[in-house]
Amino acid sequence: MTLIDTDDQRDLASSVKRFVAGQAPMSAVRKTIASEASFDPEVWRRLSQDLGVAGLSIPEEYGGAGAS
Repeated sequence: MTLIDTDDQRDLASSVKRFVAGQAPMSAVRKTIASEASFDPEVWRRLSQDLGVAGLSIPEEYGGAGAS
C-alpha cells in the first residue's frame, strides 16, 4: 500500500529524499538524535526555506501549501 498517489506527492517525496540524502546522511542523523536537541535546526531551516515543508499543512489562504 502506498500513500503517494499524485505526481505532486511523488515530486515532493523525491525532493525530500534527495535533500536528506545530500544533507543528512545516516551517520549525521544518528549523532543528531543522540544529541540534547535531538534535531538539527539547520536541516529544518533548509527543509522549510528550500523545500517549503513547514507550510505543507497550512491552508493556502494563510500562505501555506494547503496539502493536508
